[in-house]
Amino acid sequence: MDMSDLDPITRRFLDSLHAGEISIKMPDRTISGESATTFLMNVIADLVVWTSDPLEDLGHDKRKPLLTVEPPLFLVTGRTGCWDDCGTVVRPVGLIATLSADGEPPEPAFLQYVTELPDDILGHLVEAHHRYKLHRTRGAGFAYYACFCDCGAIQGDHHLHTLGGPFSPMTEAAAADITVTRLPQTQPFQARAEHHAVTPSLQARLPLEGR
Repeated sequence: MDMSDLDPITRRFLDSLHAGEISIKMPDRTISGESATTFLMNVIADLVVWTSDPLEDLGHDKRKPLLTVEPPLFLVTGRTGCWDDCGTVVRPVGLIATLSADGEPPEPAFLQYVTELPDDILGHLVEAHHRYKLHRTRGAGFAYYACFCDCGAIQGDHHLHTLGGPFSPMTEAAAADITVTRLPQTQPFQARAEHHAVTPSLQARLPLEGR
């Protein structure tokens, strides 16, 4: 990696570092000049390797199953405190899809750890939550679409989808914090994701035909 790969602000920062105008305070020493520049370039290179291919295999096959999703499709908006305890109330978004397996009748299912979505479906999610994006996490070991707090903290799917969590309410009172909107999707589509059952208290809020 060389300086031409970097954005102008980072290049200016590294120029100042190399010139000794600023320094980096380490736990046991302070470095500046060429040694500080080399250290920081190595850190940046590691980050680029880590984020360059969001679906790159990390030693195990982390690509999610290819699902065929049928309408109806629901955009779900929850409510939770920031996982990083910054005090912000976050409104995470997700998708409840209609899936069928092994010849069984189609049932609503909550998509989790989504790695691929059609652009038009993704657009609905980003419009509802502007910090919804593809992000690789060390905990999960792969990249998936996730919500973020304004403070920058990821609101991971494990936290959102765990039983009793924001997207898996166990009571009617907890489900009342969730907004469900039926999306104008009329054709089946494919997505890569895991999925889990919708809790009865949330399923009762789905605007299904005939209800």
